[in-house]
Amino acid sequence: MTTPFFRMPAIHTDALKIDENADYLLRQYFHNHSDYFDAITELFTGIEDYALGKEFLAAENDWLNELSDEIDNMDRNEMPPLGGNPVPVMRRLLADTPELSGDALIQGIKEAIPLLDFVEGDDEKTLSNIDKRCELGYNTVYPIYCKPSDEAISSALAADTSIGFLEIEGSWFIYLHSSGSDMSVDIGYGYLLVDDCIPNNILSGMPYQEMNPMITEAMNAYFNGVQL
Repeated sequence: MTTPFFRMPAIHTDALKIDENADYLLRQYFHNHSDYFDAITELFTGIEDYALGKEFLAAENDWLNELSDEIDNMDRNEMPPLGGNPVPVMRRLLADTPELSGDALIQGIKEAIPLLDFVEGDDEKTLSNIDKRCELGYNTVYPIYCKPSDEAISSALAADTSIGFLEIEGSWFIYLHSSGSDMSVDIGYGYLLVDDCIPNNILSGMPYQEMNPMITEAMNAYFNGVQL
């Protein structure tokens, strides 16, 4: 049974020499699943570059069929948690609205597979999005006990949080890469993903209005099981 616990809420970055020692786990995660994200980029590029219409749904569309098969046949290690095949999603969207614009189609795919929100049809734009998520928005980080799994990183991305994870000399930390009104919620969610509990001093500052549905579900499961 999970229980809340107390921990130092934050460490100043100057004490850790983050600029010299930090290893941002999102970059390693992206590299480990590069085959999957390369396939997504190829699809998004195709959507942006070619005319859209019912021909995208045709069974003889070899490019789409091959891309879809490539994604479906990826090994477990290549497919990130919460990833999925966007080709069937795209076909459903076009079946409903054949004249859908490229931008609207990509947005529809990202809504169906939220993990893909940071991926673009241009490698440089995707890497820029990753770089932005690997910059500290504040001069504090939050210690965690365990190394974040791929499941934790995927969940933080899919829930559109403002948190990331980094490693410094064998220790792991949550950090905020951007500001917002729900920062303590995001930090609490990060603790829940990695350590399966939320520090009391983070918990006490968490606002609960307008939480992301994915975070709300995780929080409800936590609070239903917690022993206070």
